Amino acid sequence: MRVPRYAVCTVALAASLAGCTLLPRTTPSRESPTPSPNVPVSVRWVIDGDTLDVVGPSGRLRLRLVNVNAPEVGRDGAPGECLAAEARDWVRARLPVGTSVEIWTYGFDRYGRTLADVRSAGASLSVELARAGYAAPLLVRGLDVVLEDVQAATREASVAAVGVHSAKVACTVAGRAAVLNAQAAALPATVTPASKAAALAQRESLVASIAAIRTELATGPAPAGVAALTSQELDAVLDSLDAAEASLKTRSAAWPG
Repeated sequence: MRVPRYAVCTVALAASLAGCTLLPRTTPSRESPTPSPNVPVSVRWVIDGDTLDVVGPSGRLRLRLVNVNAPEVGRDGAPGECLAAEARDWVRARLPVGTSVEIWTYGFDRYGRTLADVRSAGASLSVELARAGYAAPLLVRGLDVVLEDVQAATREASVAAVGVHSAKVACTVAGRAAVLNAQAAALPATVTPASKAAALAQRESLVASIAAIRTELATGPAPAGVAALTSQELDAVLDSLDAAEASLKTRSAAWPG
């Protein structure tokens, strides 16, 4: 059974990021943004893939990139999302401390972060982050600043199979599905009384892992690593899970009851 395809995660904004609702990617409700004038600032520190501190004429600002959502880094002992550290490190490498950037700002979120389009050498950081495969498109209460460019960059990342789009990265959805498919295909076709318990435990573990991915795909709001995927990528993941389940059934068919 196919799950609904993920749309752009929209964060309801009353001058702040609040709850998420899913809107169709093809027909988002847009408003004409009214930014502040361009402000030159310098990078002080990169917090994560979509959050950074800068220093400018008015002092220090904490910026939240517009129209993208990067994987969340772990906090308070909780694990981060897949490729969260890599997304942060990608931004840090691109914008070392002291780098001069230009920003156009669009108000604040509920955490006091300034919503901003950050540009270096004319390139939008939001767009380049998505092109590198480290962010999903995000429409914030109709605030369309670089959304179409981010969506196009996300499609490029999908074709290139980079970042969260790569099946070769073990923690991505596609990577996890590929590993499960391979493990299911490697189950023994026959078992002995001595090996039966271990084989059954492995099969049940695979069943649970497959179910966990299906639940992750079907339950919103989607994390960045899922929201970034195209419908074709999601179909490929589901096909991989279907193949894994078929292998489980075939490989264990001759096991004694």
